[in-house]
Amino acid sequence: PGTGWEYSNTNFILLGMIIEAATGNTYYNEIKGRFFVPLNLNSYINPAFEEIQEPIAHLWLDINGDGVQDDATNLITAWKSMFSIIGPAGGYFATPSDLAVWMKASMSGSMVSEQLWTEATNTINTSLPFNSKYGYGFTEQTHLGLTGYGHGGDLSYSTRALYFPEKEISIAICANDSDANSWNLTSTLRALLNTYIDCEQTPTSTFAIDSNEEISLTTYPNPFAGRINVKLKLGSPAKQIQVQLYDSSGRLYITKNIDSLRIGINEF
Repeated sequence: PGTGWEYSNTNFILLGMIIEAATGNTYYNEIKGRFFVPLNLNSYINPAFEEIQEPIAHLWLDINGDGVQDDATNLITAWKSMFSIIGPAGGYFATPSDLAVWMKASMSGSMVSEQLWTEATNTINTSLPFNSKYGYGFTEQTHLGLTGYGHGGDLSYSTRALYFPEKEISIAICANDSDANSWNLTSTLRALLNTYIDCEQTPTSTFAIDSNEEISLTTYPNPFAGRINVKLKLGSPAKQIQVQLYDSSGRLYITKNIDSLRIGINEF
């Protein structure tokens, strides 16, 4: 252990067989019941076990080798034998947002013991691009000075997803162009990470109401998430303030009227 590395999907197939022997259930039902359902990952589907729910991103693939990409969605979704053969090694359909949730849950170490996670993250060097290291079934990569854990995948569609524990953020990118393999998506991942870092460094806007007073407004997380926290620091009480939040393109996201604000910090 710790002296070498080889990529092996076979290990995951063997693991699935162990799960089924130990539980008496299919590996898919065990994974779904233990992880997908509690995490509300409703988009996760393995076509070997369940029908794919529309709508899905159509796959573009050169089916007949004429140099022109074809809409291969019906081909790939009906190919149940392929998903069955892949087994526990992959072959899931999911939305990027659900994938990001899964990456945070699985790559934060919260699902296993501290001892096992320490072993899993004791990574070794590989010959993979971007100076990737390998742990227990996932890669360790450093982008823009931040260490991320995750993986990529290519099964006609392509995906790259990493969790960055220092910032507690996940970035998941899925592509439906068969010419874009998972390593090609790294530049997009870095661009998104860079955007996050830029926004995080300037999360506060300060503006004057009149010549004698300032209001300090802070929003987080930045970029916006499902829930946005706002802090208003006032030098004097206010009957009502209207807060409007815009994205970088100038699009209005939220308008909220806040009543009866006190001196000091108000959070909502």
